[in-house]
Amino acid sequence: MGDDSEFYNAVNAYINLMYFDDVLDNALHTYIKINDSLLEPITSEKNSIGKIETKYKYSFNAGNAETVKGWETAENRDAIKEMGKFSKLIIESIPLLNY
Repeated sequence: MGDDSEFYNAVNAYINLMYFDDVLDNALHTYIKINDSLLEPITSEKNSIGKIETKYKYSFNAGNAETVKGWETAENRDAIKEMGKFSKLIIESIPLLNY
């Protein structure tokens, strides 16, 4: 094998892929539904009458109480505290680079 860091990066990537659904479920279980019977994120197949049905492995649950539902005029509000948990997870997963 070459560099050990490449090996560890590959192992970490594999683990992230294998346990992605578990991590997503633990972080956002009240906001996202995961259909465990599907292996692919989007599946299309013909039903019994020949019509193509599309099934999604991941879907949003209704009723995210933490999302902003209107416009506010207060200037002292924190955008990170006000956003929904799904958006916060995406934003927080972006690495910060200090130059």
